[in-house]
Amino acid sequence: MKFINIGQIRLYSEAVFTLVTSGTILAIWWGVYTPTTDDIVKSLLIIGTVFVPPGYLYRIYKLERARLALKQDG
Repeated sequence: MKFINIGQIRLYSEAVFTLVTSGTILAIWWGVYTPTTDDIVKSLLIIGTVFVPPGYLYRIYKLERARLALKQDG
């Protein structure tokens, strides 16, 4: 049986938190800025909400992979 370690729990909790927060903020911003005629504001908010959290998660994933690789080597 395979067990989940603390690093994986931290990674999964960060992933869930980031995705839920991103979805919530996107829904709020889309509702608030839908009537506006300034499409650049809406576009920037959507781009920031959609692309920043996955980049953050990818950074966490890479750091966790590097930590596990060092742990296995040493």
